[in-house]
Amino acid sequence: MIHGVVFSKDRPLQLMGYLDSLAALGGREQLARTRVVVPALSDDYRQVERELLAIHGVGPSFVEEGERGFDATVRELVAGLPDDEFIFFGCDDVVFLRPFTLAPAPAILNADPELIGVSLRLGLNIKHRPPAQPGSSAMVYKWRWVGAPWHWGYPFELMASVYRAGLVKEVLGAVAQKMRTPNDLEHFGVIAAQQILPGRTPKMAMFNSDNYAAAQDVNMVQAEYRNYAVGGADYAPETLNRLYREGRRLDWTAAFGTSIPDCFLRDMRWRIR
Repeated sequence: MIHGVVFSKDRPLQLMGYLDSLAALGGREQLARTRVVVPALSDDYRQVERELLAIHGVGPSFVEEGERGFDATVRELVAGLPDDEFIFFGCDDVVFLRPFTLAPAPAILNADPELIGVSLRLGLNIKHRPPAQPGSSAMVYKWRWVGAPWHWGYPFELMASVYRAGLVKEVLGAVAQKMRTPNDLEHFGVIAAQQILPGRTPKMAMFNSDNYAAAQDVNMVQAEYRNYAVGGADYAPETLNRLYREGRRLDWTAAFGTSIPDCFLRDMRWRIR
């Protein structure tokens, strides 16, 4: 089974765009297998749950951090999954761009123990693509992430990649720091993966196509990492939360079919309806 693990903080409008596009383009079954980690289950997040049930007949499960905090919540969630199953990470500022299926991912990973994961954020359209490794096929493109440039050398990411649950447990076991946010999970997870995995899982895979997911990184909800975001009052979380409560929604279909040389759209194709 592929378990979705999605992270959201104070961005119900963007989370709704992620989950609605996941169900519409990747299947309602994957939506039903998704857990959304939130600091607290607010009325806005409960509205997201109700809307998805009304539209798709299924919805995700919400996991509240509460007093446990982010670190303990994530470690407990991952520890409860069987090692031989899979995790599909996601974040609330991501949208899906074209129809996809995760169904082949377990077989792809099981067939090649040197693969660290299967990426949906990378594709043939993304620049600086390394040469294909042996074992690539009409369906699967494999490359060596160790020493690769740019996005291609980033082995542990939370936008849209499938990993073995056992491998994620191993990565978390190598993270000694207390993680405060998903940014910490990704940052320390990358460092751990680079330290302990290059000799065993030096390759990564994607489907032999353009990328299926991209981030609309228009705002930030943390201050520890100064990631690029478009910014501005129109994109501020409090502004978008107000619009969400007024019945406005992210029109993720505006990004449908987009193929650019990056997996970050910024505010390209950003539209509120």
